[in-house]
Amino acid sequence: MRRLHETIEVRSNTRGEPIAFTTRGGVHRVEHVVDHWFESGRWWDGEPRKAFWRVDAGGLFDLSCDEQRQWRLELAWD
Repeated sequence: MRRLHETIEVRSNTRGEPIAFTTRGGVHRVEHVVDHWFESGRWWDGEPRKAFWRVDAGGLFDLSCDEQRQWRLELAWD
């Protein structure tokens, strides 16, 4: 597992689920969503709630999206 916390561009479907994302390594097409959950973050510091998706895109990746629609690649599972 590699922690990346890298800002990425994401294309999503009409339900807001990621269907592809772009990193420094290129474009990754999401084959399917493995899991989806929400985390409140450090609410005591004013950190906003984030949505997380674990996706299969030729490997397992954890993506997050905050309330401002800022997407991040959080983890790459080895």
